[in-house]
Amino acid sequence: SGIVSGLRDLIEGKPYYADDSGNLTTTVTDRYLGYALSDTELYLQTDTPGAKTIEDGLITAPKLAGSDNEALTNGTAGQIMSSNGDGTFSWADILKLPAQVSEPVSCNSNTAGSVAASSTYRLCICNGTAWNDLVSGAACSW
Repeated sequence: SGIVSGLRDLIEGKPYYADDSGNLTTTVTDRYLGYALSDTELYLQTDTPGAKTIEDGLITAPKLAGSDNEALTNGTAGQIMSSNGDGTFSWADILKLPAQVSEPVSCNSNTAGSVAASSTYRLCICNGTAWNDLVSGAACSW
């Protein structure tokens, strides 16, 4: 990662990719490079351009793509990050849990504390051994 200076005609905030010839482009390819800090500087978001992982493991807003693959900006206090389902993310003021028709993951010590919505929109929580209705404490019926 780092900053490449001396470029020109970049669009601030836009993500940049490498095309088949290695040229910079805003057309989405599988070789993501980073995003423009200004019209002359490109922030490389990885030590291995085109990689789909975050090398240092530190997830920060500029390292994630927002809607239209724009660099994600900082949210406001209390917001949560939500997947758009297309590899991009956005900030939300509410938490949406999709209804599950079956146990979403096995309930064990690794998933203890996980919360899911049943197909009838009852909240269920994994206690480390079983999924239970958050209100009644009874076993969840998906």
